[in-house]
Amino acid sequence: MSELRLDPVEKYTVVVAPERNKRPKDIWENSNIISAECPFCPGNEEMTPPDSFSLKNNLEKWTIRTFPNKYPAFIDSSKAVSGTQEIIVESVNHNLNMGEYSQRHLTDILCTYKNRIISLKKKADIKYIVVFKNHGASAGASLFHPHSQIVGLGFVPAKIIEKTKALKSLFHKNSECYYCGLAKSSNTVYENNSFVSFIPETARFSYECWIIPKRHKTFYEETTPVQLEHLADVILKLLKSINGLLDFPALNLIINTGYGEKTEPFFHWNIQLVPRTAQLAGFEMATGFYINEVSALQAASQLKNLI
Repeated sequence: MSELRLDPVEKYTVVVAPERNKRPKDIWENSNIISAECPFCPGNEEMTPPDSFSLKNNLEKWTIRTFPNKYPAFIDSSKAVSGTQEIIVESVNHNLNMGEYSQRHLTDILCTYKNRIISLKKKADIKYIVVFKNHGASAGASLFHPHSQIVGLGFVPAKIIEKTKALKSLFHKNSECYYCGLAKSSNTVYENNSFVSFIPETARFSYECWIIPKRHKTFYEETTPVQLEHLADVILKLLKSINGLLDFPALNLIINTGYGEKTEPFFHWNIQLVPRTAQLAGFEMATGFYINEVSALQAASQLKNLI
């Protein structure tokens, strides 16, 4: 049973989840070898819970599949830490990096994210949803096979509530969505008809990229099929340049979509693509500071030159 702990001084939240310790973990140095023990490889479907959603090819073989996380930190029946978690297996290929996907396949993954968000939002007890991908041990991934996760929480995290208050305040002060203004004032890396990607001056990690739709939108799940194709184009351009520059680093991809029912003028859904170019150490843990060794201007210029 998971439990919630709130630090009374620094106000951060800890989820104590003993069941998570039972999840399988790859040895990343050897994980380029496909193992019969990989629960996400084709043929090993009995090692996971039944699918909640899947996409199939013309031979009725799955190409993308989702299912409940077997080792969740958030459990439907838990009153203290209510929620639900799903795994999204992105590919049948054990060794494929997201930056190596075709645009069509990545579009299908982005459509799957949309499908699962819409499905979870129908649950009355889900208050907040986040989609994320951890790639690499230093980014928090335990298994090598390419996968993402979606978590629906029965509560809104305190950090998100404080973030919402700050965004509202900035909107009333500047009469403009913070993210809309940020995109105009930051270092653009790549853009197409629907999206712009950039590196903000406050990037925590070197080469950390943000992506937002050019038109103000609160909810990722309202993105059209054509816009998802355009989004796949941006993500692939960024990942290929990051992989080329940093030799396939560990990274996190996070989709921040709106919560609640209303379209909000102060909240603009966004994606953060964060190469783990540094480890959080004692100084960062003690102070909450991040040390970024590459300026936003330099990082944007280097990535742009590789696109």
